[in-house]
Amino acid sequence: MKYTFKVKEVSYGMIEIEANSMEEAEIVADKQYSMGNTVWKSGEYEITAAEKQPPMRTGDAR
Repeated sequence: MKYTFKVKEVSYGMIEIEANSMEEAEIVADKQYSMGNTVWKSGEYEITAAEKQPPMRTGDAR
């Protein structure tokens, strides 16, 4: 039997940037985040709303 759970995750981290202005720093920080260059410090998660999945039938295209 398969079950599906919904997961909510919130993570807290930091990106250190050296820049000439706040605007420039925000642009560079966004690029660094997109490239995965975040130092993650902590996080929280919650698993909720379990759903029982019906068994798959033979020949089912799912």
